[in-house]
Amino acid sequence: MSVHSVARGRAYSFVLLTVLGLWTLAAAPAAMAQGAAAPAPTAGPTVGDTKVTGSVPTPVFTDVAAGFSTGYALDSDGVIWAWGSNWYGQVGNGSTSTGAVAPVQVLADASGNPLPKFAAVSSAYQVGLGLDVEGNIWAWGYNGSGLVGDGTYVNRWAPVELTVGVQGALQVQLPKFVSVVGGVYTAYGLDADGHIWAWGANMNGQIGNGSTAGDGTISPVTGQNVQQTHPVEIMPGQTFTSIAAGAAGIFALDSNGSIWTWGYCASYNLGTGTTCSVPSSRPTPVQLTTSAAGQPLPPFQAVATGYYGGYALDGAGNIWSWGPGSYGQVGNGSTNTQTRPVQLSVVDAQGAAVSFQALAGGNFTGYALDSVGNVWSWGYDGYGNLGNGTQIDQTVPGELKLDVTGGPLPKFQAIASQNMTAYGLDADGRLWGWGANDAGQVGNGSTANQLAPTQVATLTVTSVTFDGVPGTGLTWNQDGTWSVDTPPGCGQADVVVSYSWGGVAQTPLTYPDGFTYGSAPSFTSVTSSTSGGTFTGSVVVTGDDTPTIQWQSSSDGVTWTNLAGQTSATLTVPNAGAGTKYRVQATNCWASLSSDVLAADPPIHPSPSPQTSNPVSPAPASAALPQSTSGSVAHTGASLATSGLDAWLAVACLASGAALLAMIWLRRRGEVLPSAG
Repeated sequence: MSVHSVARGRAYSFVLLTVLGLWTLAAAPAAMAQGAAAPAPTAGPTVGDTKVTGSVPTPVFTDVAAGFSTGYALDSDGVIWAWGSNWYGQVGNGSTSTGAVAPVQVLADASGNPLPKFAAVSSAYQVGLGLDVEGNIWAWGYNGSGLVGDGTYVNRWAPVELTVGVQGALQVQLPKFVSVVGGVYTAYGLDADGHIWAWGANMNGQIGNGSTAGDGTISPVTGQNVQQTHPVEIMPGQTFTSIAAGAAGIFALDSNGSIWTWGYCASYNLGTGTTCSVPSSRPTPVQLTTSAAGQPLPPFQAVATGYYGGYALDGAGNIWSWGPGSYGQVGNGSTNTQTRPVQLSVVDAQGAAVSFQALAGGNFTGYALDSVGNVWSWGYDGYGNLGNGTQIDQTVPGELKLDVTGGPLPKFQAIASQNMTAYGLDADGRLWGWGANDAGQVGNGSTANQLAPTQVATLTVTSVTFDGVPGTGLTWNQDGTWSVDTPPGCGQADVVVSYSWGGVAQTPLTYPDGFTYGSAPSFTSVTSSTSGGTFTGSVVVTGDDTPTIQWQSSSDGVTWTNLAGQTSATLTVPNAGAGTKYRVQATNCWASLSSDVLAADPPIHPSPSPQTSNPVSPAPASAALPQSTSGSVAHTGASLATSGLDAWLAVACLASGAALLAMIWLRRRGEVLPSAG
């Protein structure tokens, strides 16, 4: 397999022979890579029908790799995911009992310890490969050819870190790496100084150290000494930028843009213009220098490989191809073998030349990612691996336009392929897969071959409940959110969102008290008055659901008694007892709430009170009171004071004969003296 970074695109290639893998539904992961948006709004009426919207955890992926019949991806949190066949523990979840038809997380190493964050993911034959953020290589899965690279032949069901390498005749601590890739039985790491390290099978010179021998150990699987069980440094005097490894040849791109090749050599697959004699091995790397037209090759920026042959991308974004062409996999419009690299001419629907940014190779199939994010494919199509909805081989690159539903494809940032399956990573970090799917390697929850791209592990929200009561009208929105209408309820309710990813149920999301129905009773106005012994109380109360009202009375403010039938907002009590207290009890599904205590006014008892304003001024001595015809003071008892104070003053005035004072007082009262008759 090969991993490249070109402009904004990355490409991956890996090709292997097909074997059957076991599969079953995998257990749900403990956590997803990305968080979810909590349901909103968080409150609504008790009658229900509030439209609530939220989202479920959606991993955002940054890297994708194709294994044998297993897929791998890296999310934005640095966590590796795997799916598909798991015969040898290549899924990396500590077991070989089941495969996974949807991605599961690789969370712990072989000792059960949490894994570090990873920066890249790759794969070899039935082996997963990861590069952590510190530059260390981890491997897991099949180890019969020493492909794990830990110095043993023991299959690893969970990742182990590679720490020991071989430099010349010495064992050394491995350096830090910037990339890791895998072929069929051999894997490769590129260190921070641009040097290549290789480990695994070497029967065809795949290690690239000039030999087909192993490290002296005998594989219990092959019974031969043709394996390097620790990474071996090769070509120490040369600096490289990337590597591509497939089922046959290996290709490496040096810092000058030249391609070097070695490994299994047959049918002109290495692009050197010559084939190899028995035993079909080229253990020493050689440089590709000449094109099919006999011209010097240009500098290249990326390289990939398929089952036989290879692909390269020059600085102008042109594709070059070489090797057998029996299924059209060279891509030049023929099925002939190309012994040296030939440049492909690719045009779009308008006849304009297409520039590419990344490449990948599958089993007799080529893939390319153009500069605007469209995927192109050519070659063998027996399993739908071209992804164009057919099973017809194609000898020239064709653009993929539609997904499995017939909808338009998104723009992609990376592509990868293994033997008969391909993957795309779109600009939003979502995974797509197509082609062979016998072991669930497409990752869409099924084992049916996919003739066009389908999303790997699509999300499905299966229910949203509010305190155990399902909402209605559950929908999945185009922006990746879900919406549901609330059922009736009251108070605070736990919201539980159940969902699946790739058909595999995930741990439900629970939001304690995530939605609030209605509101508790609240008094916005409480008033009272007493007039003529009649008590009147009035309240305004709000709440949802609508609160019920119950008036209560008490003589001591401690013991309260419901007033029968008094359940309206206004209370009227004739002849209210002196000092009797009243209050309102408002109740709804939330709670009961008591109002402030109201009391009837105290009883009425006349009592004199000194005047504190507008005192009566004494009359001037010369003032004369009006006289009646009979010589007595004119007055009308009914028109005199009506209060105790008024009566007292009037009597005092008449008794003293102070007629003028009485007249002044009466005028202050606004009364008119009656005529004497």
